[in-house]
Amino acid sequence: MAPLFILWENKMINNGGTLKIILTSLICLVISTCAGTGGLTKPNRHMVVVGDGSYYNFQNSAEKILNRYHYTVYRREEYGPRLYIETQWKDHKPLDDEFDLGISHVQTRLIIEARPKMRDQSSNRAMNTVKFSGEVLVRLGPMSDWEELVMTPSRKKYFKQCADDLKVDLRGSIQKF
Repeated sequence: MAPLFILWENKMINNGGTLKIILTSLICLVISTCAGTGGLTKPNRHMVVVGDGSYYNFQNSAEKILNRYHYTVYRREEYGPRLYIETQWKDHKPLDDEFDLGISHVQTRLIIEARPKMRDQSSNRAMNTVKFSGEVLVRLGPMSDWEELVMTPSRKKYFKQCADDLKVDLRGSIQKF
């Protein structure tokens, strides 16, 4: 949480301080405190279970979402019935609330996983629980290092939209096994 306050302090010193910066800092603090499962979640990660699907449907839906949002697969691993897809880091222009915090560069990546949930004994068909994660790294200047800062509300909204699109696609497709 300290980096957020450093941003806030720098902004207050450089621009004389604004109510918007104070409110954004407080909102980020509340979101990071209230959301998640304690110490297991990263402040720069949006994670949600989007639903269930067959292995086949998961692969098709994941591919559609990655193409729609212009992500490239970096790593794909299959562990028996489990599938893990991780994208390359993708550059973005900072969103308005990120720019207001002094963020100059943004990168995001998506991780989509399918884990076995149950197997229908009568048909021997397996269903998977599908989990979506979106991560963000930011730079505070052109020569600074990439940092994991608390995700802003606008970036969280972006990842929520990606996850919702995946959920709709999974639910709308006829289950093929």
